[in-house]
Amino acid sequence: CQIGRLRKRHTRVRMAAEVDGIVQDALREFKGDLTAAVRVLDLQSAEASREEIRGAYRRLAREEHPDVSDRPDAEFRFRRVTLAFALLSDDV
Repeated sequence: CQIGRLRKRHTRVRMAAEVDGIVQDALREFKGDLTAAVRVLDLQSAEASREEIRGAYRRLAREEHPDVSDRPDAEFRFRRVTLAFALLSDDV
């Protein structure tokens, strides 16, 4: 049905805009420096595979999540981990 296809397309466009917004936030946070995002995720190389990036993100997200971490800056650290992941896993 035409309406169903339009709804799906609208949802994809909206989701892409949200992802683009997150990537833009990440670029601002790291001032366009991809190596800073690599350091935040504690990766060995900027040429890390998707699996390595995802694994590093998942490990750090479990450690730095504000509900788990006792650090006073846990929310800030978790946000940086999330933004680094968004920046490095973007398919631009």
